[in-house]
Amino acid sequence: MLITYVCCMLLHFCCRCFSNNYIHLDPHLDSERMAVAAYKEGANSVASFARAGNWGAAPKNLARDFMAQVLKDSTMPEIFYYPIPLWDPATRSQTIKPHPFLLPHELIHNLLSKDPDLAHVSSVLYPKIADILEDACTKEGIDNRITAAVGLHGDGVPYTKKESVEILSFNFLSQPTADRILS
Repeated sequence: MLITYVCCMLLHFCCRCFSNNYIHLDPHLDSERMAVAAYKEGANSVASFARAGNWGAAPKNLARDFMAQVLKDSTMPEIFYYPIPLWDPATRSQTIKPHPFLLPHELIHNLLSKDPDLAHVSSVLYPKIADILEDACTKEGIDNRITAAVGLHGDGVPYTKKESVEILSFNFLSQPTADRILS
């Protein structure tokens, strides 16, 4: 339980800090201290995180080392960076910073290339969804056996009076009760 908690906290801090969102605390250093403490208590599974930044002696390398550990065995598509305006409350000014995104079409392709059945809509389990998919595919003249039925939800997060960042989440209609995947 402790190991899972520590790993989740490390991932949370890595991702939060990687987005350059001007947190005034030093979550990289806090994460490293948590990992070292857990490692000293016998949680060997966090050793690679505890070693980050030369065991905390090189704090400027913590974010890089954490991200390298988190993404080490990842087979997900490359992260796409796009410059967006951010507000820095310390300087009370707007700056442009690259922000990481996962592109939905690349994420869906990656997931389906590993498990093609992920998008298969069962007419036995979900007859309504299967009928809707079949009708839509017939209308467009495409084969519903090779079509991924995907539900998309978009929402805007305003960062100025006139502009917003659009966030997309999706789910496979073959699993209508599953959580949406944020991209």
